[in-house]
Amino acid sequence: MSILFLTLLALAPPIGFLIYILRFDRIEPEPTGFVARMLFLGVLSVVPAALIEGVFLDSSLFTGNGLVQAGLKSFLVIAPVEEAMKLLVVILFAWRSRSFNEPNDGIVYAGAVSIGFAMAENVLYVLEHGFGVGIARALSAIPGHTFTGVLMGRYIGIARFAHPRSRRIGNVAAGLFLAWLLHGLYDSFVLSGTGWALMVIPMVVLYFVIGIRHLKEGRDLSAQRWGTGGAHTVVPVTITPPRRKGFRMVVARVLLILSGVFWLLIIAGVIHDATVGARDSGYAVLGGVLITALPITLGLLLEASGRKAAKLRENRE
Repeated sequence: MSILFLTLLALAPPIGFLIYILRFDRIEPEPTGFVARMLFLGVLSVVPAALIEGVFLDSSLFTGNGLVQAGLKSFLVIAPVEEAMKLLVVILFAWRSRSFNEPNDGIVYAGAVSIGFAMAENVLYVLEHGFGVGIARALSAIPGHTFTGVLMGRYIGIARFAHPRSRRIGNVAAGLFLAWLLHGLYDSFVLSGTGWALMVIPMVVLYFVIGIRHLKEGRDLSAQRWGTGGAHTVVPVTITPPRRKGFRMVVARVLLILSGVFWLLIIAGVIHDATVGARDSGYAVLGGVLITALPITLGLLLEASGRKAAKLRENRE
């Protein structure tokens, strides 16, 4: 199959998703050149992400096959590195831009960076593995990168215009954690090399549901801010984001969810080892205890502290 055809196959899905995102930004559209710049920076961000992942994935901790090892690689290296790299590009190159003048812009810029990242990966994978991989990634990996970018971008947009300023870090962190969680789950299933890979199907459905919901919410915020005539015809109003759970509660629940997912992977691995007669399950359980002891403890403490703070706020009100 020709290189030209495979290249077009690799480029078409990401471009299609970018056009889809831009359709929700027609009230006060972003400069085409700036969106293209963010897309290109997303492409370039693959290089440092690959270098960092290469260093850590050489560790003996990540050798081997199965769902547990895939989960370790995904949650501890691949997902955090890639999502943090996308976030870094948006913070460094879009956060202070004059074009970033409404919450919905966070979705556009983070989405463009994520699509650029997915585009670079897609070209490499499709040219190496061929037509079948191109179709599979168009239906799974590309929506995954796109909509985790949309999700994180929604929180970045809220953070950019949050009042007071102390809420900015909490919203950015929440967006990163959620993108990390979804990305980690997806990669765990894909890299497991087991029947768990079929869980990619409901994961993709979840990506579309979450992504489209946040695209619509961003569009509604844009209409609320500018009206339907756009920024050049209507005087903007200040948007006060809806009250969200405190930062401690968000971090606590993400830590507990990630720990729970990690233990599900360990349990699945232990069951699998038992069926094939392996005898190393004890090390997996011990490793799980050591790895999750701190985040679970911290999560429980933050949850209790957050609930207490929320109750105090309610009493004052």
